[in-house]
Amino acid sequence: MVEPQDMTRWGSGADTHTAYFERQKAKLEQLIAALFQANEADDKKLLDGVELLLKLTSNITKSPTESKYRTIRCTIAKIWKTLFALPGGVPELIQALGFVKVDEEHYVFTGDYFKVLRKGMFMLERAIEPIRVKYMTPEDKVKWEQLQESKRVFQ
Repeated sequence: MVEPQDMTRWGSGADTHTAYFERQKAKLEQLIAALFQANEADDKKLLDGVELLLKLTSNITKSPTESKYRTIRCTIAKIWKTLFALPGGVPELIQALGFVKVDEEHYVFTGDYFKVLRKGMFMLERAIEPIRVKYMTPEDKVKWEQLQESKRVFQ
C-alpha cells in the first residue's frame, strides 16, 4: 500500500490525497459488499467478525501512538476463528483499511493516515447495524429506537 504522504512525487498534495481517498473508499465499498454477501447465510458469525474488526480498528483510533494496537496477529485463535475464517475477503478488507501484511501472521497499520481507516469503520458500522439490531435484546432495541428517533429530531 502506498500512503498518500508518499505519493507527492506523482502529483500535487491535496489532489493526490483526495484521489487516493476516493479510490480507497470505492474499494472499501466493494469489499464490504462482498463480505456481507458471502456471509448472508450466517449473519451472526458476520456480526461477531465485524464487531471484532471494529474493536481492533477503534483501538488504533483511540490510542494512535500505541504500537501494540497497530498489529493484527491472525494466528491468535479468537481472531482467526472470528474474523479470518469468514469467507468474502477479510485480508483484502484489512489491507484496504490501511494495514500492510508483513508476514503470514501479521498485519500492521503503518503511517498516520487515519482518514481511510475512519471511513472504513463508519462504512462497516452502517452496514452491520441492521444485523446488530436483529440480535438485540428487547430492552436494547427500545433504547436503539429511542436513539434513532432523537437523531431524526435533531437532524
